[in-house]
Amino acid sequence: MRRLIASPKLFLTFSFFYFFALLVFDYKTSYFNIFFYSPKVMQEGIELESSANEKTTNPNGTDHLARERQTPRHSRSDRLSLLSITKANDSPAFFEQSTDNFYAKINSLLLPSRSPNLVVQDNKVISLQQILDGVLLVLASEDIPVENISISLTDLNSEKCCNYSGFQDKQKRYPASLVKLFWAFMLKDLQDSSSLHNNSESLMNITIEDERKMLYESDNNSASKILDAISGTTSSKTPLSESEFLNWAKKRMSVNEYFYKEGYSDVNVTQKTFPIPSLEIYEPIGPDLQFREVLIDAQEPPQRNYLTSFDVSKLLLNLSEGTIISQEVSSQIKQNLLQDHTSVEIRSNPYNPIVGFFGERLPEDARVFTKIGFTESDGRQEAAIIESHDQQTRFILVVFANDPIFSQKDSAALPLIAEFVYSQMNLRSMTN
Repeated sequence: MRRLIASPKLFLTFSFFYFFALLVFDYKTSYFNIFFYSPKVMQEGIELESSANEKTTNPNGTDHLARERQTPRHSRSDRLSLLSITKANDSPAFFEQSTDNFYAKINSLLLPSRSPNLVVQDNKVISLQQILDGVLLVLASEDIPVENISISLTDLNSEKCCNYSGFQDKQKRYPASLVKLFWAFMLKDLQDSSSLHNNSESLMNITIEDERKMLYESDNNSASKILDAISGTTSSKTPLSESEFLNWAKKRMSVNEYFYKEGYSDVNVTQKTFPIPSLEIYEPIGPDLQFREVLIDAQEPPQRNYLTSFDVSKLLLNLSEGTIISQEVSSQIKQNLLQDHTSVEIRSNPYNPIVGFFGERLPEDARVFTKIGFTESDGRQEAAIIESHDQQTRFILVVFANDPIFSQKDSAALPLIAEFVYSQMNLRSMTN
């Protein structure tokens, strides 16, 4: 020891190796992870702790959706601090915290979109929450803000249908044309019912072409006709008297009541989408404007449609599983949602449902049953049932990106999310 102290060079060498050994072998610190895991992601200090797919049932009637809850450790990086955001305004009523946790590392294998690829350890299945945490990493790596984004992910191939996870999925957001999914669903149920109410004639006057145009083309003329039929109301340019309007409003509110009875927690799907060229109505006017000025459910006027990504996922699940309406009728709706995301002709259209949406970066042989929403002021929304060609991967993905920045022509948020989720769901299916 005296010789060591007497020789500064030897002392410095010894000190270097001593402290290096402390850093490497002290596994309780993140230094071990920084040295031996992904240089791309682990340098940001991200370590995800996930549960081993513990399933739970929603006591509020949505017994088809099971939740997987995981808690990410806090990042030391301000840029990735979004990972510590509470997921989906989580409520204990919808899931349980699993005690059987395991660590999933994010390695440096990158997809073409620079997306981190989640690693499966010990043959354990990638959890849906891990995938959503990975989505947040992808968005952060592209400097895409997530404050106004909601995401819901449902695995349709899970052993007990269906595993579910969400990010800000109970946040009410403007759905744009996603509301047409709800009108189509209610229409088919009422048409299939043996006890149609007083407007049964108008219901039966809705053609297959009306349904196709509303869903596949997102046509507002057909959507207006269908909402009138299922609610027993009509739009006009002239305001109604007080008594006439109260009767009109009660009928229009019956659309919300229908979904409340089917177990949807809090939706507003009563407002038409504008413009409606066939009626020469280009903005809310007459009773539609009066309706927006009425105080409903303590929401300040003007009234707007709102949905959550959770409720949209539930509707698509009912559609996929053939619950409430028959499998045959559900299949008819699904066919109206099927988009050829490989079509050059469709992509060349300035207003198409592919570029800037899920289908832009999905594999050519994937099947995408999708409905999109878009406005200049409220960004992009999309809800889809996505399947691999061999049916081994099947899931529901719903994303609300409600901010004007997502309305920009070069917005890549939805394609990035879909590409990453599809790749990870493929990995998940391999380990199931």
